[in-house]
Amino acid sequence: MPEKCANDPTQTCRSATRLVLLEKRVEDLETGQTREEAFRKAYYAERENRIQREAQLDAKIDSMDEKLDKVVEYQEAQQAKPERLLDKLKENSFWLVLAAVLGAVLARVGL
Repeated sequence: MPEKCANDPTQTCRSATRLVLLEKRVEDLETGQTREEAFRKAYYAERENRIQREAQLDAKIDSMDEKLDKVVEYQEAQQAKPERLLDKLKENSFWLVLAAVLGAVLARVGL
């Protein structure tokens, strides 16, 4: 049964179906906008969380780099110790040999 017009109840309304379709389209558009708005809010909140997490990770990585630098420095110092010990022993043995030679020469001379 055709619907009655809002302006003139005595006449039948020809655009009632169009009006229902338009109302449906507007309703669909409004729900779509609501969904898009919710998506944008969730996306930007997640993006802010990601930025904050990346900043924390960068700080941790910098801290780890500093600690690794200290470990490498300590390791290099430990590896250099035997070389220094050998250098020290060589230097001391050189002076001992020199003192022995001087002592032998001085003993021959009679001092």
